Amino acid sequence: MVRSWLLTALSALLLAGCYVEVDPYATYGTTPVSEYSTTFLTRTALMPYALGASSIDMLANPDDYLSPSSRMATRAVPIETTSTYLFDSDSCSFGGYTATEAFGDTETYSGGMTWVELGLTATATQCGTSSWLGLSTLNSRLIYDVRGWYDDAFAEIVSLDAQLTGYLRLSNSFQSVKLSGLDVRVAELDATDFRLLADASLYLNDARYSGSARLDTLEGVHFYRGASFPHAGRVRISSGYDWVELRFLSDGVSRRDSDGYYTYLPWWEFS
Repeated sequence: MVRSWLLTALSALLLAGCYVEVDPYATYGTTPVSEYSTTFLTRTALMPYALGASSIDMLANPDDYLSPSSRMATRAVPIETTSTYLFDSDSCSFGGYTATEAFGDTETYSGGMTWVELGLTATATQCGTSSWLGLSTLNSRLIYDVRGWYDDAFAEIVSLDAQLTGYLRLSNSFQSVKLSGLDVRVAELDATDFRLLADASLYLNDARYSGSARLDTLEGVHFYRGASFPHAGRVRISSGYDWVELRFLSDGVSRRDSDGYYTYLPWWEFS
């Protein structure tokens, strides 16, 4: 299960305040971010939030991210603690490989509540995969730290405190996206709605333009458990005085930028 999750999270999820002010005199490259298409910027901006949202399922289904444990069989026992460590690796579809190191502790109580702590480090090295850039090469190191309470009786998350850090570079022969200094934090709003805050340094190359930029969360990005796209939130991609703001809505994303340009795209265009 861990192997399939790695390849899914590092490919399929890529298909798809916490404001840090940017120094306007920093060297960010020559291309204003407003020159990039709305589709390219939206897909780039979604990457850290979609990857961070993986932590929701890690809390609800820790066994899926660890070697087989007895958690499912011991939920009726008054108190049962399970500790698990896993190291696994797998080859990618088009060359390269992924590796996972994970450890977890689950403590199940007689009242039907389970405390979960899970740490997972996923790396990809020259991993050939399919993504929204097409046939791509992925190099990444993603570190998850997840903890919280799960209600076994009602099969729902009671609390979640998760963090994702690391870096990711996705590229093909003509385009590339790099996220470095990645920091994503996830917390529950209720059993089904989760808020994510993220920031990262970006390098963008859409085959026409290239340059460095910054991604920051202006309003928390909201994901429902199992959703492919967010239903609320606002983020900014900026370089110097130039910026693009993306507002996530239940049915799509709107864009406005420092040039006064505005547009809207429905989510189905990203499916």
